[in-house]
Amino acid sequence: MLPHAVAYSAHAAPLAIQHLAETLQESDVALGLRRFAEGIGGPIRLDDIGVSISDAPRIVETLMKKDFANPRPLERQPVIAMVERIIRGDAPGPV
Repeated sequence: MLPHAVAYSAHAAPLAIQHLAETLQESDVALGLRRFAEGIGGPIRLDDIGVSISDAPRIVETLMKKDFANPRPLERQPVIAMVERIIRGDAPGPV
């Protein structure tokens, strides 16, 4: 989930993204984090650990109810898109 969360909030936290890019030596931090997860054999799709697309509405509702310290406010439609991408295992990207 981390690569997708980074992609979601990247434009709201440019300095943090810049530091991560320098640390990871990656121009695209979200994709770099995904490559790292793949390299260590981490799950890439929530579907791989038993979460299905039918679980997306419940996950979105849970996220929307939480008071996260996040640089970008949670917006329902982008969060739905992000959760669906995570479940399917799509590459992280802007939402």
